[in-house]
Amino acid sequence: MNAIYDIDNNNMIITNVLTGVSYSCPAAFGDRYKAGEFSHDERLFFLHEGFYAKDIYELQNFYPIVTPYAIWNENCLVYFGKNDDIIKTEVSADLSFILSLCNGNISICEILDCCEIPKEKVYEFMNFCISSENQIIKLLSDKLGNRNIDNFFGGYTFSLASHNPVSKTDNDSYYRNLSEDNVERQFTDIETTISYMLRNRTSILHNKSYGECLFKILYNKMESEVNQNIGLSILEIGAGLGDVALSILDTAPSHRICDYTICDISASMLAAQRNKIGTVHNGIPVQYIHNNILNSPTTMLKRYDLIICNEVIADLPSITLKQCSNEVIRSKATSMNYLEGDYINIGAFELITRLWELLSSGGIAFVSEYSESDNIPQISRVMGDHQETSIDFRLLEDFANEIGFHSLSSSLMSFMEIEHDISVVSPHAFFLLQSVYGLNKGFIATQDLESINFLGYQNIKMVALSMFLRHFKTLLLQKT
Repeated sequence: MNAIYDIDNNNMIITNVLTGVSYSCPAAFGDRYKAGEFSHDERLFFLHEGFYAKDIYELQNFYPIVTPYAIWNENCLVYFGKNDDIIKTEVSADLSFILSLCNGNISICEILDCCEIPKEKVYEFMNFCISSENQIIKLLSDKLGNRNIDNFFGGYTFSLASHNPVSKTDNDSYYRNLSEDNVERQFTDIETTISYMLRNRTSILHNKSYGECLFKILYNKMESEVNQNIGLSILEIGAGLGDVALSILDTAPSHRICDYTICDISASMLAAQRNKIGTVHNGIPVQYIHNNILNSPTTMLKRYDLIICNEVIADLPSITLKQCSNEVIRSKATSMNYLEGDYINIGAFELITRLWELLSSGGIAFVSEYSESDNIPQISRVMGDHQETSIDFRLLEDFANEIGFHSLSSSLMSFMEIEHDISVVSPHAFFLLQSVYGLNKGFIATQDLESINFLGYQNIKMVALSMFLRHFKTLLLQKT
C-alpha cells in the first residue's frame, strides 16, 4: 500500500499529504515511524488527529473528496498530475461510480457498503487516487459539510510573469514585429481578451456575440444622431483577429453602416483581419490602415460617427508620474494618492485627444480595458513577453470631460448587460475538457454547458463569470 505521509526530519515535521495537516515532532519520531516502532496508542492518536495513517485500511472512517482538478466519465479519468501536466487514464464504470461518491460527506466505510466490487479493488483504486503522485483524492477526518472544498486543495495556479520596474512601457515594436505565424497564438495562448472569449454567440450575452451585442447597445445610444439615409461611418482601432468587426458586419443591417475602417499597428493582424472579413462584407466597404493611431496623419483618416477601441489602451505607452509633464494629469493623480513611481498610461490620454479629432459632431467612442481594484495602474503579470499597463478610468474620464466630451464610465458587465449570477467553466476544468475535445478558448456558461455533449463527464467545476470581468471597465465618449 502507498504511504501517505511526508516526514521532514530536518525541521522535525510529519505531514499527512491527504489532509494537509502537519505536526511538529522530534527527529527521532520520524526514525521510529520508518522502523515501524509506533505503539498501538500512538498510532490511534495520530490516526484520529489526521496526522498518521499507514495505508487505506486504517482510513475507513475518513471522508474522501475528489480534487476540483479532475473530471471523469464511465471510461476515462482526466486530471492534473504532479507536474501540472494533464493525465488521462482508463477507468471502469464501477470505479467511476466510486469517484462520484467521493464528495467529502461519505466515509470510505460507507462507500464500501455501496459498492458491489471486491474491497481489494476499491482499496487499490483509492491508493492510486490518494498517492502523492496523483492527489486525485484527499481524505478528511470530518465531513466536509458546508466548508469550502478549496480549503483542502493547494490548487494549480497559472504562472505569472515577473517584470522589472521600468520608467516607461511601449509596445509599438512588439506588435509591429508580430509574425503572421503568431497572430492566432497571440489570443489563444499569450493573452486573453474578453471580446475574444465571447466572440461566438453565447447565453452570457443573450445569445449574441460580443460584437453583435456591442453594436446593438451603441447603436441604440446614438440612434437619434444617425442619418438613416447614409448609415454610420465606423472606425475600429486595434481589431485583433477581426472578430468584433466580423460580428458587426455580419449581423447589422447594411443600411445602418456606410463604411467600416480598421486601423492597426500590426501588419500581421491586418492581414488576418483582411483574410477573415475581406474588402467588402455584407455589401459594406471595409478599409484597412496600417499605422499607429496616435501618429497617423489626419489626411489618412476622416471623421467617424462611431469609434471602437476595445481592449487596446493598456498596450499604449506608460510613464511614471514623476516623468509626467502634464500638470492637469499630475494634479489629478496626486489628489488620488498616486506616488511618483506609479504609472500613468500617457498613451491613453493621447488617444482620448485623438478621438476628439476623429469623431464627427454627436459621434460616440467606446473604450474598454482592465483596471485594478484600487484603480492605480500596474504592469500586468499575465503577459510575460510584453508589458501592458492597466487603466485608471477615473483619471481618463476626468480628462475626457476637460477636453469637451460628455463621458460615462461603467463596468463592462453593466454596459454589456451581463447578469451577475452567471457561472462559467473554471479555467482548470476547461483545460481538462480541451485536452479531450480540442476546444477553442472561450467562456462556457452553465446554460451553454447543458447543450454541449461532454459524454457524461462529471466534476466540471463552475466559477462566477464576475471573477474574470470584475476589473474590466468601459468609457463611453460623446462629442457634443
